[in-house]
Amino acid sequence: MIRDAYNFDCYRWSIENVGLDLLTHSESFRQWRSATDEKPFHSHVYYELLFASADDSAEFFLEDRQVTLNHNAFVIVSPYLTHRAMPGRGGELFSLGFLFRPNHRKTPAGQDLYRLFCEVFPGSGCIVGKGDETLAGLCRQLKRYSGAQNSLDEGSLVAAFLLVLFHVMGLVRAGSGETLLPLPGPSCPRSGRPGQDARIPSDIASQINNILSESFMTDVTPEELSARYYISARQINRYISKQYGQTFMQRKHELRMDYAQKLLLESDDTIREISEKVGFHSLNSFYSAFKTHFGQTPHSYRTGRGRKGPKAPPGKA
Repeated sequence: MIRDAYNFDCYRWSIENVGLDLLTHSESFRQWRSATDEKPFHSHVYYELLFASADDSAEFFLEDRQVTLNHNAFVIVSPYLTHRAMPGRGGELFSLGFLFRPNHRKTPAGQDLYRLFCEVFPGSGCIVGKGDETLAGLCRQLKRYSGAQNSLDEGSLVAAFLLVLFHVMGLVRAGSGETLLPLPGPSCPRSGRPGQDARIPSDIASQINNILSESFMTDVTPEELSARYYISARQINRYISKQYGQTFMQRKHELRMDYAQKLLLESDDTIREISEKVGFHSLNSFYSAFKTHFGQTPHSYRTGRGRKGPKAPPGKA
């Protein structure tokens, strides 16, 4: 089990030729209406399975419509679909995340499980279906293993999660489900893309800022953070653009240049050492980037401000 900074528990499992990430979080096993009344429209990079097991109906919203989830109803939400859900007053709404991918393991003919996953789960839109008491019982069983403290509990949780997932797949294949696609329009983005109203939670935004401030000299990318926090790289870039008026890579480059400027003025490091400290693998690339950013070379910048810098040993710039 992997716990990431977004407070997801991620259980990675392989079955036949499918690799699965099974995701649970603080709201997976019960969402209370009082806690989610103001929950905004959002999207994420994983599939979400919502299951309403309470007697009181829950509500599921796309940007262009609203769907009532009666007792034992379920929704499979595809990645990047803008949506929100509101539990009924009875207050039990399960929310489970998952991702699937091929693991390139050879399987006998007719046992292509990855293809089955692709056939059942929509690449866009969502499936709204009618569950049964078996699904309700499996979700209650899964709930008992939440907060697993040891390997045995983790194994039981994964087994229960898989039973829920495969039972839902069986219901969909049996015809218990209607696929809903969002209608393209000014207020509804095309499926397959995050919604314009999708927002990054404040704690994740803070962590992204911290990573940029502390790790800008590394090769960190929006795609790497997307995989870590289960939000899209496009959302991350949109947040950075709104916050700083720059793309993620432009912001990272500016932080590198600012740190290089500081080291040139305040340290005795050679220019080659500074180049390496701010994340450049080539001294020539550092010279070119610095001159483009400040209008002069690192050497001219250092000496022009009364700093001659240390005398470089032979073979070092």
